[in-house]
Amino acid sequence: QTGTFVEQQQRQHHNARGHATMAQYSFPSSEGDGASTVPAEAAALVARFGAWPSDQQITTVLSLLSHMDYHDVVQVSTALAPVLRRDFITGLPAELAEKILSFLDEKDLCHAELVCRAWKLIIENNLLWKKMVDRRAGDERIWRQMRRHRAADLEAAATADRASWKNLYGRFHQDIARVRHNWRTGRCKKSVIECQGNGIYCLQYDDTKIVSGSRDNTIKIWDIKTATCVQTFAGHSGSVLCLQFDEHKIVSGSSDSTVRLWDLKSGKCLEILKRHTQSVLHLRVCGSRLVTCSKDKSVMVWDIQELPTSTPDAREYRVTHVRNLLGHKAAVNVVEVDERFIVSASGDRTIKVWDTESGNLLKTLENHNRGIACLQYQGDYIVSGSSDKVGVVVINVDQCRVEQTNADPRRPVCTWLDQPPAADDQSVGRARWTVLADACWPHRAGALCPVQQGVYRVGIVRQQSAGLGFPDGRPFVPAGGPQQPSFPRAV
Repeated sequence: QTGTFVEQQQRQHHNARGHATMAQYSFPSSEGDGASTVPAEAAALVARFGAWPSDQQITTVLSLLSHMDYHDVVQVSTALAPVLRRDFITGLPAELAEKILSFLDEKDLCHAELVCRAWKLIIENNLLWKKMVDRRAGDERIWRQMRRHRAADLEAAATADRASWKNLYGRFHQDIARVRHNWRTGRCKKSVIECQGNGIYCLQYDDTKIVSGSRDNTIKIWDIKTATCVQTFAGHSGSVLCLQFDEHKIVSGSSDSTVRLWDLKSGKCLEILKRHTQSVLHLRVCGSRLVTCSKDKSVMVWDIQELPTSTPDAREYRVTHVRNLLGHKAAVNVVEVDERFIVSASGDRTIKVWDTESGNLLKTLENHNRGIACLQYQGDYIVSGSSDKVGVVVINVDQCRVEQTNADPRRPVCTWLDQPPAADDQSVGRARWTVLADACWPHRAGALCPVQQGVYRVGIVRQQSAGLGFPDGRPFVPAGGPQQPSFPRAV
């Protein structure tokens, strides 16, 4: 015997496993009388054959096959075929089969459906195409947006035959490919809403409506399909400079130094917040937390609590002032907030990072030489824009380190940060941000729409001729739900 003890043990284990596996199969006997009789010398050979190493077994079998007629070799192949072609998916429990097939992409899942009827039924019965849609929507914003856009089709598929999910996935894929192609080639339909001579200072939109704040002290809701104003909210005594809405409410800030909370459905003003002493330049809502900033150099944090009502359609809120964040020496032009940090940017050339829960000042970033006009904060990164030679700065908020600067001679007036680079991404030059510069001014601001992962094109919100222009195709709405760009304020 050759080889080490370990190799011998491995061979014995392999041989034992092989015998245990093949013993469960019964091979058909050859045709003809007495064909099943095995000569005595052959029986003795078979008894010794099992103790041989696998390489000697293979060599012996091949030698025997080489001395056989072609017809006999075909019979041997026919007897082996059921053993070698095992359907491992059909033989597994349904849960394990589903788990294995769920790792396939759409191309391989199509091929798997063509293997046999049993595989096709497993894929359909376990709604693997529906789960493929959900998985893509969890990974990519444009798929989430398309799922909202085709909500009616999803509801129909839920009650239809399970095979319909494959067709729906195909339509999703085709629509998204068409959207991306249209944005790459610049193909889109532009509609114009006439705003009756009043400048637009801020807006936000979703699949069905645009909510705008204007110089005439009003908030208007526009229907995207008909391009008409369907509702007007009046109450501010100054220009509406900032707003944000969700499913039930609108929060707006004005040059009259007040913040108002409105019922989105009825248009009723529910709360008026009067703690700021000058124009409210920007605001952000994160859950129940409202953060506002003003020309009076302050940042204020508020708590919004929805109150129970007797009628399901009525909405009532209680807004409580939590704290002031003081420290800026000039107007605070923009503020951002999440569960960790509040980030504010000011005309005093600084960005301040505050702890969301305690309100403590954590960092003061001084990377600009002039007032900061715009800022976007998401994840671990801050993107800020100024009219100085530094231009746009990308900052790692946790490490307080400047990752990239862009010395653009044009004045940046709006920044937008998509998904921040991964923590191990050394090529921060590809940090996904977009800048609207003086070439857009006085168009005011833009709506950003996805082209590829992390790549955006800009649809301009025009102020010329008191008109509001936007890409009208519904699939072109930015993925991720309603968005609101940051606008320049007093610097």
